Amino acid sequence: MDNNFNKNFSLSNMFKARNGEFLIEHLLQKLDYKVYRFGYETALQNIFNLGIKLKNNDTKEMINFMPDFLVIDPKGEMTLIEVKLRTNITNVLVEGRIKEKAERIKKYYPECLLVIVDGEECNPIKACYVKDYNSLKDLKPFRDLLFDSKKEENLEIIKEVEDLAKDFVKRNKLNEKNETPKDE
Repeated sequence: MDNNFNKNFSLSNMFKARNGEFLIEHLLQKLDYKVYRFGYETALQNIFNLGIKLKNNDTKEMINFMPDFLVIDPKGEMTLIEVKLRTNITNVLVEGRIKEKAERIKKYYPECLLVIVDGEECNPIKACYVKDYNSLKDLKPFRDLLFDSKKEENLEIIKEVEDLAKDFVKRNKLNEKNETPKDE
């Protein structure tokens, strides 16, 4: 695997990321969106498996910041989506990392939708377009950006996934509190 990939992702972080992506993918598919994996890990998986070292250039940088999904809504409109699962979104460091990631994605994919799964009680899944992101205050309820989100059957699906997000984040916070530091 690419050395940067290994340095930036612990197994625990990868697990959390995949769960956040799964929740959003599941929600969108239930709402009749077509969802295609699009991100860095997907695009370069074969290269990782072959152990090929890539030189740094603009193309590699653009691929490094590819959003997680290419999504087509029921009307046929395409959107790129980057998903982040965060258990402590109010932490200044976490907010800074989100802003940095949004800025880098904006360079190549300004129309990408940034989706944050944080399990907050009143708004567990938030989103805004990276071109509009400056701080956490710019995030709106993800449900408000979804096609036909007001239909009764869709509201039930959205609520189910929001409840799953709350539960997952709450369990992660408990696990983080119960972890004991390892002696080095």
